[in-house]
Amino acid sequence: MINVVIADDEPLALIELRSLIPWEENGFRIIGEFRNGKSALDFLTEHEEADLAILDINMPAMSGLKVIEERNRIDRPVEYLVVSAYSDYPLVRKAFKMGISDYIIKEELEPENLLPVLQKIAARIERRRINSTAGRTGLQKEEREALIRFLTAGGSVPDIAPLNCSGKAFRPVKIEQLTCREGESSADGKALLSLIEEAAEKVCPGAFCLEDEKCCYLILPFDNDDKNAAEKCRRFSGEIKQRVKLYFNKLLILSWEESGAPEELPSCFGKLKLLRRFRSRGIRLSMEYIQEHYSESELSFEDLCSLTGSSRSYLSSLFKQETGVGYKDYLNEVRISHALSLLDKSDIKVQEVSDHVGFSNVEHFSRTFKSRTGISPSQYSRRK
Repeated sequence: MINVVIADDEPLALIELRSLIPWEENGFRIIGEFRNGKSALDFLTEHEEADLAILDINMPAMSGLKVIEERNRIDRPVEYLVVSAYSDYPLVRKAFKMGISDYIIKEELEPENLLPVLQKIAARIERRRINSTAGRTGLQKEEREALIRFLTAGGSVPDIAPLNCSGKAFRPVKIEQLTCREGESSADGKALLSLIEEAAEKVCPGAFCLEDEKCCYLILPFDNDDKNAAEKCRRFSGEIKQRVKLYFNKLLILSWEESGAPEELPSCFGKLKLLRRFRSRGIRLSMEYIQEHYSESELSFEDLCSLTGSSRSYLSSLFKQETGVGYKDYLNEVRISHALSLLDKSDIKVQEVSDHVGFSNVEHFSRTFKSRTGISPSQYSRRK
């Protein structure tokens, strides 16, 4: 049974949520109901048995976001489902960075919408319960510690050779954030790792992350005779990139060894650890040039071809291969990243922001901004 806490400042909303589905028939038990965030936080702090908190994003005394922020200071895992209005989407994006499991729009709060979300969260909670008692993917404690030493303390390849537990073999995937501007902040580590592991579970149950100083490694367990390991890595790569871009406004680069059997973990780790993010001088020069000249509306791909001495077709293919995105997509990422920074720090007009980051017209800027963030520049500016 999954123990649930619900909090909403509207009494009718609490009644509706409680009566929307037969909770216990679906494996859930409501153990607390509250009309403000402070009471919900106090209860969550005192009751270790709580598994899931369903929180209205806007509440008196303490918002749902503040409840999550304060509760996250305690090292006892709780899943969060945020209930929001359409106009709260910027806050929902912030909530994902804090590690929520999902959100649901109040206007769409129907049994057929709520139950699939709850079932997904319940599956995640059950996996965590199993992992806490049986150990993740069959790894012994000393093996997991050896992996961490290898990644964080410069351990040698023999430290992790060989890993093969309960008929499983392991393939590491190196995950790095693609920087769009100098000084750009990284996504919150805990929330990002949680999102990565959840996406990986769909492709490869039992996957887990290990953190390094500048990146993280996802360890994917496969059956020894699995012939589709590389294809599963590709499927995972596409899903996690999409989700991280949606919820964190970040781009990821994922690297793995296409060749080699999954059980060759030491060799894979050695190659990944030494792998430079961008192997080609032309790509490094191109990205540096874009970051220096993004504000120039006349910046073109031909400029990069001239800079690197490459043909258009070759550089275009190489750019996509090494960064995971095309030249135009990366240029727009850099420009929108700077636009977000400007809108965060000042009351500058949208037209001025558009001009400053290199868009030739404000309509194109607004469309690009909305496709990347989900809201218009003016809506983003008004959220402050």
